[in-house]
Amino acid sequence: MSNNNFNIVEFNIARIHDSLDKELISELLSENDRINKLADFAPGFVWRYQNAGIDGLGPRIFSDQNIILTFSVWKSIESLFEFVYTGSHLEIMRKRKQWFGLLENYMVLWWSPADHIPNTDEAKERLKYLQTHGATPKAFTFDKRFSAPESYDYSLFI
Repeated sequence: MSNNNFNIVEFNIARIHDSLDKELISELLSENDRINKLADFAPGFVWRYQNAGIDGLGPRIFSDQNIILTFSVWKSIESLFEFVYTGSHLEIMRKRKQWFGLLENYMVLWWSPADHIPNTDEAKERLKYLQTHGATPKAFTFDKRFSAPESYDYSLFI
């Protein structure tokens, strides 16, 4: 359910296969660029982290340099879900095994005040929190989601 005081934040990581050849890297870059452009104009989209990095796949914020990220803010969990699991993005998700290895915990969602743009440190903390505590209102997944807070509960944002 949408709440105008809060947006849903999505942080998603993937580990690129060590053995990707140039053709698959080129395909990944092309698809990544196309999907990002679609996201920019999708209903409910607010913001995405943009930093092309050296190879066009974004910044490396983890010690494992093969881990890349997507990080975005949406007006509602419904608009984010619709974008992720339909259309062109779903087609890409079906091909992800070509490019990425499996990670046990690769995505986290959380509610953020609408006037706040989170940073990568906050995102890494939320992912770690989810890994340690499981899904809670502070950090969760699509499978175990929580509604937007009715009011600003500081414990969710610390």
